[in-house]
Amino acid sequence: MNEFGLPPNLGGFGRLPEPVPRPAPKPPERPSRSVFNTFPLLVTVCLALGAVLSWGLSQQRERARLTARNYHLDQAYTVIISQRDDLAHLVSDPRVQMIQLAGRGPAANRSATIAWNAERKTGFVLAEQMPLLPPGEVYRVWRATGGTDAIPTDRTFRADAGLTCVEFHLTVTADSPAPGAGASERFIIIASSEADAGTSRPSGQIVYETETSTPRSSDSSSAHSVR
Repeated sequence: MNEFGLPPNLGGFGRLPEPVPRPAPKPPERPSRSVFNTFPLLVTVCLALGAVLSWGLSQQRERARLTARNYHLDQAYTVIISQRDDLAHLVSDPRVQMIQLAGRGPAANRSATIAWNAERKTGFVLAEQMPLLPPGEVYRVWRATGGTDAIPTDRTFRADAGLTCVEFHLTVTADSPAPGAGASERFIIIASSEADAGTSRPSGQIVYETETSTPRSSDSSSAHSVR
């Protein structure tokens, strides 16, 4: 009997419910073997993705390089076509002289041709297999006027691997030396350093010069310097 005089188990009347025991927390589960088995796979996937990304970047750089190269080739082709059109127009002019130049030194046994319009003071250099110069050196065409005097043309240039075709112009002033009376047009092509190429007097090595009817000895036919 309880304090109210009732049996202790009368449907639970007058009695607090018994607390329900809480389940004990489960211990943390240890990682299964599948986690350890997938780790090498993840590493392999990451490496593969890195390789694909690197290949994609290299292909993008290569495409950019080829695009720039094609652009420069197109520009060079346009310049060559323009030069050949100008050359064709120049050569068709009856006032144009075709002047032959003999090679000296590194250009021995070779020749070059200058298509020259004396009235327009414009010409073209045409040379097959012109010697390639080392870095820092350039060619310039000079109009020889006798002795050591010469007039420089308006540009320097480098030789191409095949046919070199370069247009040049001659600016003659009141102070420019004039060729002797009755003298024919004579030209020389000099290789010199870029620093000396812009001087008003020829300086460097003569690689081509206008052929003359006077035979040259073996010593004088070798390349010589102009100072």
